[in-house]
This record gives sequence, C-alpha cells and structure tokens, in this order.
Amino acid sequence: MKHLFIFIAACLFLSCGQSSDKTGTGTKAEKIAQNFLNAYLHLDFDEALPLCGLALQADLELSAQRFYSLSPDIQELLKKDLEVYQYTINTIDFNPPKDSAFVAYTLFTPEAVDGIPSQLTVALEEQEWKVVKLL
Repeated sequence: MKHLFIFIAACLFLSCGQSSDKTGTGTKAEKIAQNFLNAYLHLDFDEALPLCGLALQADLELSAQRFYSLSPDIQELLKKDLEVYQYTINTIDFNPPKDSAFVAYTLFTPEAVDGIPSQLTVALEEQEWKVVKLL
C-alpha cells in the first residue's frame, strides 16, 4: 500500500512539472509560432511583422513591399490561393537555457497533400518571443 501511494505521488509530481512547462515557456513560444504562421501563410504582413525578430523583420518587410507593389487583383488572387494552406506544429525543441526553440511543422497545400516538412526558430528578444528564422 505504501508503494502504491509513493507511485501515485510521483506520477502527480511529474505531471505537475510537465503541465507548468507547457503552460509557461512552451505555450508562449508555440503561440507566437502559430500566430506568425497564420499571418505569414495568408500574406497578412501587418500581423506577421511584429512577431518577427529584427533580422527577419527586414526580410519580411522586403517581401511585403514586393507584394504591395502588385496590382490589387493579383494580391487578392494570391491571398485566395493561400486560403487553403494549413499547417500542423509537430515539435518544439528548446535550446538551453530555454531562450530559443526550434519549431518543426508540416505545411499542407493542394499540391502537397502529404505535407511539406518545414521549420522555424523562435527566440527571446527583449523579453518577448519572436520568430527569428525560417528554414
């Protein structure tokens, strides 16, 4: 009976530790990755840019300039084509001391129904999680 109590207490302790990480750093990093992918994959540069680190922001601003230089009809056509794009975040691997994380996700398009393995990196910049690299 004593062993059963110790086993249950250990399980509760371990599950509490996992929950606190998931609701803390892990969830914040994942939420930034999700928000970025939602905006980026739908060409919503106004939403995506604030979620980027400084280096990636410069690259994304250039992409935004190119996109906005297209005629409004072409812009709408591209946005409509991207509406069906979906993604699934597969893993988030934190690098010690948990100030950056590698996010593996799968991108699903009409042409790639089995998905395209993709990656991005999030990191803390000025105490906020930002997407710093698209791989």
